[in-house]
Amino acid sequence: MNKCRSYLFVILLLIYGITFFTRNDYRGVTDIVPAATQAPLQKPTASQKPIVFTKDGYAYELTPLFNYTVNALLVHKLNYKSFSIYKYASAFPMDVSLVWGSNLATKVYQSKKLRFWQDGRFTYWQYEAGIEVNSTEIANEHLIVNNQAIEQKMNSLNVGDQVKIKGQLVNVTAINTGPVSIDKPRLYKWQTSTVRNDTGAGACEIIYVEDIEILKKGNPVSCVLFKLSFYGLVLLVSWFVIELFI
Repeated sequence: MNKCRSYLFVILLLIYGITFFTRNDYRGVTDIVPAATQAPLQKPTASQKPIVFTKDGYAYELTPLFNYTVNALLVHKLNYKSFSIYKYASAFPMDVSLVWGSNLATKVYQSKKLRFWQDGRFTYWQYEAGIEVNSTEIANEHLIVNNQAIEQKMNSLNVGDQVKIKGQLVNVTAINTGPVSIDKPRLYKWQTSTVRNDTGAGACEIIYVEDIEILKKGNPVSCVLFKLSFYGLVLLVSWFVIELFI
């Protein structure tokens, strides 16, 4: 019995190690949905009435500028809520790196000469000579959520998913309603980008998210095997620990 369990542990560990990487392999995505090859849809809002809410000691006032819908391939994501010292990260929990349009139609995103990464609320990309990348069809999006169901959808996203994010481009003012400290500044303001050809600080779209939809799941087999192997390892380790105490 112990020998079988050891074999099972090794098998699960191998599956976990392999799928840890393959579940986020956006280059392996080959079936691009037509909507993701189109430009984001941006239209003026009918009203610029502020969106107000409070969260984790901050009073937020969002000024809507445009209704915004983007269909794209998710090539990187970073959840700042898990490590940021700033309390306002709870309203801006995640940034997503999105690619759409000709970058998908030409399959340039699959090239190993092109890579993406995120840091400090920015998306970076680097590519070598010999490939054509349309930088106006790549974006770092700051996602604002004030709805638990939408936040759960957001957290379920995996790199390689083709997603539809619908909401409003907003400018943000947040006022600290409590004591001021390093992790709780008194005031901060962010302004959204409203064009696709800007770069650097201020070039990110700030989206007050109204809905998130996965148009096509990326690497679904790897995602399922990753979860199953993880839970299997947890059960085996728990079984072993329980036996030690019995």
